[in-house]
Amino acid sequence: MRNFVFGLVIASACASTSTNRPVNVAVIRHEIVDAIAKQSAAGQPPRSIVSMGHVSADSAVVYTQTELPQKHEETWVHSADGWKLQDTKDLAVTKPPAPSAN
Repeated sequence: MRNFVFGLVIASACASTSTNRPVNVAVIRHEIVDAIAKQSAAGQPPRSIVSMGHVSADSAVVYTQTELPQKHEETWVHSADGWKLQDTKDLAVTKPPAPSAN
């Protein structure tokens, strides 16, 4: 009986951790890079990923930069068709300080 109860405790612990798996950010980044490449092929300006923000299995915040250079914060969502751009907003571009005339 004690072994049966112990087995149930272990089984329930293992089952509960399967829904809380860590997210593979590198794979998600690669999939979003592929989605950006498809958008660029469809006529949108090319951009590259500068960094990743909050990433889950269903959504990701991605910081991109165009050649101009213009930076964007993009929200991506995962659906049955893959990663889709849901929202984007422009970020201010900071210029390096001018050299002093000393």
